[in-house]
Amino acid sequence: MTTVLIPEDLHKKSDLDHRVTLLSRQDIAKVALDHKTLLATVETALRDLGAGLALNPAKIEMESPGERAMNYAMMGALADPATVGMKLSYKYFGGPKRQMQRYYTTLLIFDDTNGQPLALADCSWITAARTPAVSALLAKASISKSARKALIVGSGMQAQYAGPMLAEACPQLEQISIHGRYQEGLKTAREFFTHCCPGRQLEVAADFETAVRDADVIIGVSGPASLDQVQADWLKPGALSILVGYGLHADVFHQADYRTATSEEQMQVTGQDFALPDGSFPAVDAELPAILAGHAKGRLSEEQRVFSYNSGLIITDVAVGRALYEAAIARGLGNTVSIW
Repeated sequence: MTTVLIPEDLHKKSDLDHRVTLLSRQDIAKVALDHKTLLATVETALRDLGAGLALNPAKIEMESPGERAMNYAMMGALADPATVGMKLSYKYFGGPKRQMQRYYTTLLIFDDTNGQPLALADCSWITAARTPAVSALLAKASISKSARKALIVGSGMQAQYAGPMLAEACPQLEQISIHGRYQEGLKTAREFFTHCCPGRQLEVAADFETAVRDADVIIGVSGPASLDQVQADWLKPGALSILVGYGLHADVFHQADYRTATSEEQMQVTGQDFALPDGSFPAVDAELPAILAGHAKGRLSEEQRVFSYNSGLIITDVAVGRALYEAAIARGLGNTVSIW
C-alpha cells in the first residue's frame, strides 16, 4: 500500500474566507435579471474589453477520443467589478454522429480585489441570456440608419430571447418577425416578447424567402438540423446578417461587403463551416468590442451588406455571472461550501 502524505499547510485553517457559493440551475431560475439589465451588463463588459480594461483570451477546444464529446475551456477578467472567471463546457455525443446526449457548462468566479472565491454556477442560462444580448449589440453597432424591419431565424431558446434584446438595442426597428418550425417555441417567443415589450408584437413570418428579402436585419439562430438557410442573393442592399448558430448560408459571409465579429480569433476556432477550401477565412473588418469602444466602425456605408459573427466571449459570461451572484446573495439563494 502506498501512503500519500498531505502537506501540513493543506490542513491548516486560515483567517481567509475560502467558502464559495454554489448556484444551481434552480437557484438561477429564481433570480430575475430583466433583458435591459442583461443588455447593459454585456455592453459594459464588451466596451471595457475594447478599451483594454478587460481580458478575454481565445477559448481552448478539445475533442474527446472517438469523437465522444466536445470540450471548451475559457477564462476572462473584468476590471469593474474586478472579477476573474473560468468557464468549462462539456458536450457529450457518445460517438461521431454528433447527436448531443448530455451538456454541462459551469462558471467559477473570483473577486479580483481580495481573492475571494464567489460562485460556482451552472452556466447554461447565463450562456443562453448573454448570447442574444451580444447579437443585439452587433445589430446596434452595424445597423443601417434606414433599417426598420428585422427577422429572427429559429424558434429555440436563443430565438426566444433575441426579440426583446433586439428591440431594446435598436429602438428604430418598427417590425420584428420570427420564422421557425417549432410551433411551441414560436408561441413562447411571442409571449415573452409581449411580456418584455408591452404594446408590441412579434410577428410570425410564414414565407421564409419573402421575409428575408424584406428584412434589414437578420439573426440566424436556428439549430444544426435547420432546413432554412438565408441565401446571399436574397439580401437587400444595406442588410445586416448576424450568425449565432445556423440559418445563414456560408455565401452570406463570403459575399458580404463588410464583416464584423465578436472575435476574429475565436471565429476561426468555432466557425469552421465558413472556412474557405484551404482552411483560411476572409478577413474581419472590425470586432464588436472595438466598435463599442469607438475604435472601429460597424459599417462604412448605408449600402454595404454586412455580416456579423457572434461566437460568444467569456467576458460576457463573467459579467452576467457576477451580476447573477450579487442578485442571488441579496435574495439568500445558493449553498455556501468550503472546498479549499
